[in-house]
Amino acid sequence: MYLLNHLFPPSLPAPFPNCGIDPTDDALQCDSFPPCGSRLDQSFVPNPNNTVNFILSRDGSELEVTIATNTQQDVGAFQFEISYKGSELRLKNIEFLPDVDKFDILRTYEEENKVVVYGLYGLEPYREGITPVLPAGSHNIARITFNVKREDYLQPNLTSAVLSDPLGFDLYPSINVLSRDAGVPAVFKLYPNEPNPVKSSTAIKFSLPTDSYVELAIYNSAGQKVKTLLKGTQKAGVKQIIWNGLDDKGIPVSNGVYFYMLKASGHKAIGKLILAR
Repeated sequence: MYLLNHLFPPSLPAPFPNCGIDPTDDALQCDSFPPCGSRLDQSFVPNPNNTVNFILSRDGSELEVTIATNTQQDVGAFQFEISYKGSELRLKNIEFLPDVDKFDILRTYEEENKVVVYGLYGLEPYREGITPVLPAGSHNIARITFNVKREDYLQPNLTSAVLSDPLGFDLYPSINVLSRDAGVPAVFKLYPNEPNPVKSSTAIKFSLPTDSYVELAIYNSAGQKVKTLLKGTQKAGVKQIIWNGLDDKGIPVSNGVYFYMLKASGHKAIGKLILAR
């Protein structure tokens, strides 16, 4: 089976099933992007210079799984298969992270007790000089969230990890499974405030994977800051701040649309709330 075909689940056939000239050739030529590349060898030796990190983080009743890559070569396509026990974990959400926003194809595929996430850089001919979407280095790919149904659950398992370069050749990544301490999330994240609309007060929650200098403030629809909620260094973990609808002078603000902005260690995120007393 060729790499490009391997990158698509059985119900989603590869776009070029007959790609290539000689099926015995390990460096097939192909007019489509990406070329078929080398064949998958089930006895391959993982390359320690190209890794996939499978990061598990427990937050209350939720278990977050973050998939990240660290490669010495550019990545043109990926596929990850995650298995879990449905009697112990319930799949809640799958999201691709900003590092892969420019991929032409981003898809998820779900079966009983299994999730597949995959992405493809593009279907246009690859030419020398084009900057690959996912350059060599460290990148966050996707986050899968589960609800924990049983405390004695078995952790999800990364059963398959495929990376290819922009020409379709397999990078044969090694896999690292990392468990974060309870309450320490894997990535920076700003959660939607609750409740929303706001009648009297609302909780704004965010997560920090490392100790960070944090600024959290409320802005009106004109972009003017009305309340600084937090400004200073915070320990890693999940934090929650309450806003009671008052400005920096302790005066109730008028009803309307407001925005809350979180800045931490080079990251920035914005949420929207409606104040309706």
